Amino acid sequence: MTLEDLLELTPAQLKAWKQIESGVKAFKKAGGAFYSVLESVNGYNGKFVDEITGDERESNYPTANVHMHSIFDAGLSGFADDTHFIHLTDKGEALLEGDA
Repeated sequence: MTLEDLLELTPAQLKAWKQIESGVKAFKKAGGAFYSVLESVNGYNGKFVDEITGDERESNYPTANVHMHSIFDAGLSGFADDTHFIHLTDKGEALLEGDA
């Protein structure tokens, strides 16, 4: 078994993934925009917002002062662009090594 085999989505996961992709496209087409920070992906009406940055000198409107719909899941938000590593469960390790 390969690492790709272990990471391959199940049919139910693939169906749900396609729903996420479709939902993101529909949200953006409707004028929605995303803002991500740490473990949160936030959605807001992008009609009147040019961008969200970390430079307080450019704006008087901190994001902490307003409600945005959000999904709290570390797997959805990015982190540093250095190399990342996959840590398998014991069963995953055994399957990869052919011991299961």
